[in-house]
Amino acid sequence: MHATPLPLSSESLNAVAEAMGALAMVLTRRLPQADREAMANDLAAFAMAAEEAGDTMVESLLIDLQRAIR
Repeated sequence: MHATPLPLSSESLNAVAEAMGALAMVLTRRLPQADREAMANDLAAFAMAAEEAGDTMVESLLIDLQRAIR
């Protein structure tokens, strides 16, 4: 598969974040609620670690993914 390079812009980054959220939802929607909650908790832990490391961009993306699968 040939990847099309995206221009680095706020629009392209938002598109990537939206696609990641959609992927997270598709991958988890058939899981039992308890499993989705466990994954959401794991993402929250990763987000907290990113926050502690000062990586607010990664933190924000992880929080968005966490919300997508709940």
